[in-house]
Amino acid sequence: MSSKKTSQFIAGLILIIAIIIAIFVYSKFKSNNNESQNTQNPTDTTQSSESNSTNTNTTPSKSQQATIQTDIDMAKKYYSQNNPQKALDYYLLAIGLDSNSVEASHGAANCYRDLKNNTKSIEYYDKTIKLDKKQISAYISLSNIYKSQGNATKAKDILNQGLKVNPENQDLQNSLDIIDITGTNAE
Repeated sequence: MSSKKTSQFIAGLILIIAIIIAIFVYSKFKSNNNESQNTQNPTDTTQSSESNSTNTNTTPSKSQQATIQTDIDMAKKYYSQNNPQKALDYYLLAIGLDSNSVEASHGAANCYRDLKNNTKSIEYYDKTIKLDKKQISAYISLSNIYKSQGNATKAKDILNQGLKVNPENQDLQNSLDIIDITGTNAE
């Protein structure tokens, strides 16, 4: 009888802990969404990118940095498990705490790409490049989106931007060569 009560007690304790974690995650997600709605117009990607890049000039506290890293680690975990929606949720939590996080912005862009949301993916790849012009894979991924939309000119422009900053990068040059050889729908 006592082992049954112990099992019930442990099950109840686990349920309470799960509820507390869910409330914490929900409150962080909700505050991130409220902040995003106050600073961004989701139909105007140029406006939202500009507000994000000028929105926070402060360095996150050590406690916030730890939370940001935890969110990014969780996002990576879910992304590696082929769950881009859950990964995106955590990347957006990290961005809510530090809108200048290159890693979170790049991760969010990849998630939006996998979720087939090209508008948001473009927005976050642009933001990643603005935050760190040496992000080679962001140039290539952004170019691939434009290429998949049949816009070879824009795809080439993006790669040429990357080559201006990273002139020796062979991956950028190879991607540009592929577009030149195959046209708009090269993969």
